[in-house]
Amino acid sequence: AHLILHLVTKSKFRLGVQMHEIGVIAPFRNQVLLIRKVLRAKRLGAVSVGSVDDFQGKEQKVVFISTVISKERQVLRKMEDSANGIGIFSNPKRFNVAISRAKSLMVVVGNPFILAKKAWWKNILTYCIERRAYAGIDQANDFLDIVQSSLLNLGSGESVEESLQA
Repeated sequence: AHLILHLVTKSKFRLGVQMHEIGVIAPFRNQVLLIRKVLRAKRLGAVSVGSVDDFQGKEQKVVFISTVISKERQVLRKMEDSANGIGIFSNPKRFNVAISRAKSLMVVVGNPFILAKKAWWKNILTYCIERRAYAGIDQANDFLDIVQSSLLNLGSGESVEESLQA
């Protein structure tokens, strides 16, 4: 929640956007409530914070997608294996809703190693790396090699652009 606060505040000054033009999508209701509480404590209550369902049919100029999880692995596996999954993590339609809410800028906050386990997240990470729109884990480490090696093997032989359009 505090990283989101930092990024929202930074966006306000560096990008010149108004608080009502910023949205934050979080996968879990408790996370949504915590982020709202932290932002309101800093008088940033005009920022729209909600789940993927809350953003269905809405757009914001800037959208931050929090994919940060603090659950134990066994709990995550059970959630991943369940029929409903974790929403934006395991459901490509909900993922598509989340990543298509930004008019100008989308920022994903999370662990790329966990995200890259799903093809659609791996594809968007690859897309961002190719266009130098990725920041975070040192690009000289193994992560970049892992993701870039997938450029020729995205599962179906499609290019990144083709796989994102599907």
